Amino acid sequence: YAYMQSWKDTEGQHESIRVAKMFSNWAETTRIAIHEGELMVGGITHFPRGTNPRVETTPVPLLQRLQQQHEKLTTISTSVAAAIQPYDLERLTEACQYFTDYFEALCKRKENHKDDHEPELYIRAKRTHVPDAEEEARSIAFECMPYMPGSTGQVCGLPTPPIVLGCNYEKMLRVGYNGLIKECKDRIARIDAKRRSDRTKEDEEGKNVLTSFIIALEGMITFARRHAALAREKAAVEANPERKQELLKIADTCEWVPANPARDFREAIQASWFVLIGQEMEKNAANAMIHRMDQYLYPYYVKDIEEGRMTRQEAAEVIGCQYVKWQTLESFTPWSFQRLVPGSYLANLNVGGLDKHGKDASNELSCMFLHVAAQVKTNQPHVSLMYHPAMAPELMQAALECTRDHGGGIPAWFSSKVLVEYLVDRGIPLPEARENGCCVGCVNYGLTNSFTLARAGGLKFLNHAKFLELALNNGVDPVTQFKLGPSTGDATKFTCIEQLEEAYKRQAETWIETELEKWNGWTREKHFAEQAYTPFTSPLNDGPIERAKDLHKGGMPYYDELCGGFWPDRAQSDRTDSLLAIKKVVFDDKEATMAEVLEALKANFVGYDKLKAKLRAAPKFGNDDDDVDEYHCNWWNWEVDQAKKHLNFMGNRMAPHRQGAGWAAMAGRVVNALPNGRLAGTPLSDAAASPCQGADVKGPTATLNSVAKLDPDFVEAPLLN
Repeated sequence: YAYMQSWKDTEGQHESIRVAKMFSNWAETTRIAIHEGELMVGGITHFPRGTNPRVETTPVPLLQRLQQQHEKLTTISTSVAAAIQPYDLERLTEACQYFTDYFEALCKRKENHKDDHEPELYIRAKRTHVPDAEEEARSIAFECMPYMPGSTGQVCGLPTPPIVLGCNYEKMLRVGYNGLIKECKDRIARIDAKRRSDRTKEDEEGKNVLTSFIIALEGMITFARRHAALAREKAAVEANPERKQELLKIADTCEWVPANPARDFREAIQASWFVLIGQEMEKNAANAMIHRMDQYLYPYYVKDIEEGRMTRQEAAEVIGCQYVKWQTLESFTPWSFQRLVPGSYLANLNVGGLDKHGKDASNELSCMFLHVAAQVKTNQPHVSLMYHPAMAPELMQAALECTRDHGGGIPAWFSSKVLVEYLVDRGIPLPEARENGCCVGCVNYGLTNSFTLARAGGLKFLNHAKFLELALNNGVDPVTQFKLGPSTGDATKFTCIEQLEEAYKRQAETWIETELEKWNGWTREKHFAEQAYTPFTSPLNDGPIERAKDLHKGGMPYYDELCGGFWPDRAQSDRTDSLLAIKKVVFDDKEATMAEVLEALKANFVGYDKLKAKLRAAPKFGNDDDDVDEYHCNWWNWEVDQAKKHLNFMGNRMAPHRQGAGWAAMAGRVVNALPNGRLAGTPLSDAAASPCQGADVKGPTATLNSVAKLDPDFVEAPLLN
């Protein structure tokens, strides 16, 4: 509602300034709270757990969700109900209607532009999805296409990218927002110092952008100081002397940071939290970049410990409070993201790793983050361990204990070597890749001092299980009976596994080309020209102030290197196991015909128990079987080769993304029974490098040996659960 009011009042002003004033209006007017017992403060709402509904970027689907009567309103997880007060519902509805009307022309222009570049196969597939059907039927039909909708783009609103990564936390803590504001003013002065005849349109654009940076940063300073004032009010009436002192400490902290350089560990961690709250209000999807917190917070931690201002127990309590604070954030995204990563905020805290010389960078704080994670057992933030062979034994011990005691997959274990090699391959200098390389989002790769725009677009979530279904059914999707792929032959007449493999390849290649044709229809200029400004996040990163450019519009270093294009594909193990099962049962042992297998799949194996058992008994990936693993690795490498030979619309090489998240369940519900014995509607393999559930029967060491044979080169984040 504050965004809507500001947008109305700033008609005719430069868009970056409008966005900054919109952000600042929220920071200055939103309801705030300090909850009982809190040591860290600040949130996106005044509730103990609340959400940013992102009305300015997704007003159309949000309004539909708010007005739905037939089912409960849910947050990012469809199993978690959302509570909304009548007052908020009324204001949200008004704001949705306003932004829908305001951006209607923009949306039509963008949709028409998309239609102009959509290949015939894509358009035909969309049109077969019966637009008058019920919402659930339309959703299932759409998701049955050989790719899954991802998390890119906006839906009828400010075209803000879904993922804003980046903050140079070290610099932000060292100079404070006032230091960044001074840099902006100095840069404006340099522009003003030019003779009028020498000034360009870029100079005028730069002045507006820099002014917007100042507005947004000042707004967040006000947000922090409002919490300081509230803490003093509460302290004045607090009867408990211990809590009174805590409130006064909160007041002193928020009065000082983030405006000024952090002076101690508590101030540094509070200032870092304010960054994340501001970024959350500026983008349109859950995704918080914490980066290598054990590195940029360590100087403040060790100084406090050595000078006796804080005990280790007190430092651990502050970290624990931060972990708990993450539980106050509930994401609410009214589009496919809800089913893709249900219940996750994609907040990634890195520990360990390398320094710029390639030596171990771990410290005492690295271990403390893991010790506290094991104790509080929160699911957010993700803690990612950056492993390498020279890692300190103390950190290895802490990581093993946390893995055992947490019980929720924390920490996630990543290879610093693979991360650095990936970044260097993308063009990042080796010392930079070592020192600033980190895991971001779910299991993506990035830099601590740069930014990534979801790789600037590309393919969506390619579903190899669906490609195989199309190959088995001559291009027809067995779930919807829609013709979604090319005719690749009647599978019942195939006489060898190689014919099925070629049919599968053609189905996959056809949809890869189709998606690339659609995405490459968007020129770089068109794509980035319509990205909204990010005046809060931009000055927190290296580059935008000096270049006087928003981070989306040429302000970032390594922009081209990191924006190489999506290539997320999934269900590789389902594909491999299914092909191996058909090879053994149909073509090698001749225990069934292809027609019988297809009938069993159509019946979801009801009445085909013996055939199902034979298919299930066929060799499966994940059991340290060299022949099976080599077959799977060959397919893995074939997919990587497909990505390497294509460029995205920016002219950069595509990069395979192989994560996990909730995609397996989301996609599995629209995939029929598979020849590996998997039943219709059940989850697919739960991560790109994972064996299928129940297929790895020889223990974890055998599974690790199989997965270790996969080549991680050119691949971003091949995940094993």
